[in-house]
Amino acid sequence: MTGTDPAILAAQRAWESEGWGGPGRPLEEGMSEGRLAVAAAREALAPIRAALDNMNAQLADPRRPNYYDDRVELYVEALEEIQKHVYTSEELNQ
Repeated sequence: MTGTDPAILAAQRAWESEGWGGPGRPLEEGMSEGRLAVAAAREALAPIRAALDNMNAQLADPRRPNYYDDRVELYVEALEEIQKHVYTSEELNQ
């Protein structure tokens, strides 16, 4: 794979944040499958959650206009951010 796969990147971040990986350490060293699965899921979902939290904070801001077009724009921005964490770069560029 030549592009970016968010699942692989999230798994790698989880592996390293849990202290299992790093420079010169094989991916399999010290692995606990259950713990890694939970950590990888949290890593994969974190940027999606951040995009939704950001959108919800903007929607809740009383200074922000409450117009339909404004809300649609926020939803579109959130979806554009989320899709980068769901699809590989090859899928996004199709």
